[in-house]
Amino acid sequence: MLASRRDPAFARHVAGPSLASLTSLASLASLAVEALRVTTLGAVGAVAAGGAVGAVLRWAVSVTALRLTGQGAWAGFPIGTVIVNVVGTFALAWLLSADASRGVVSPTVRLFLGTGLLGALTTFSTFGLDAHGLLTHGRPGQGLLYLAGTLILAGVAVLAGWAAGR
Repeated sequence: MLASRRDPAFARHVAGPSLASLTSLASLASLAVEALRVTTLGAVGAVAAGGAVGAVLRWAVSVTALRLTGQGAWAGFPIGTVIVNVVGTFALAWLLSADASRGVVSPTVRLFLGTGLLGALTTFSTFGLDAHGLLTHGRPGQGLLYLAGTLILAGVAVLAGWAAGR
């Protein structure tokens, strides 16, 4: 039970050295909050910078692939998207695996590369890794449901969005 302000023990507890201790704790808490802001700002900067690079890379690969496929039977096929999805999935899996086993990058670099660059380069990499995780960690039914369900729901969402946008 908390002591009330009318309780003499409460008054003795708040007065004197305890108040100075609380002031010191408040100063430490203020410094910790400021350090957290810097860390958060650094994380946001890393994700934003990586995202900018990844978005430009995705655009460049897509434009280049469209130019290379030309007018033939494969014209308009999103090979650029296939390329960035496969490469992004491979790179993210490599990054997370290498970092987990050997600690190859700092948390800020992991945010820049994984969340920022690869997240903007592809939206498929996390899908592939999540499915891999379910399938390789004793949850094959959930993994297959996740794979099929995601693809079906994404297809339905494309159709519904297309229809709603008309």
